[in-house]
Amino acid sequence: MSPQKSCTQDTSQSTHKPAAAVVSPAAAVSHVQAAPKPPATPKVAATPALSSGATKLIENLRKLPKTKRPKKEKSLIAHAKPLCGKDVSEAAVAKVLQELKKAKLITVDDKGAVTYQVVGERTRA
Repeated sequence: MSPQKSCTQDTSQSTHKPAAAVVSPAAAVSHVQAAPKPPATPKVAATPALSSGATKLIENLRKLPKTKRPKKEKSLIAHAKPLCGKDVSEAAVAKVLQELKKAKLITVDDKGAVTYQVVGERTRA
């Protein structure tokens, strides 16, 4: 014969685990401080992407003292032609100058006088 099972359970060997405390995510993170924000960087006006000829011309003009830069649009075209390439037409150079005007790096008045707004200009020493 087999031993009889008792109807009462032994509470000493209970597998029941206590429930974990429920904590809201906000309460769990309340003691953690937010990381400090990095310092704001000054915003630089975005310059439209320039062609290689326009970039070469601007770099060349930055190296020149203000007094040595071409003063008239016609002389600027003559100055830019070798920088844009040997066999470049005046129309292609005019297109490069148009890029610089659109980027507001140069302005040309009604009389053909050129004004430069080149950033990082070299001043005459």
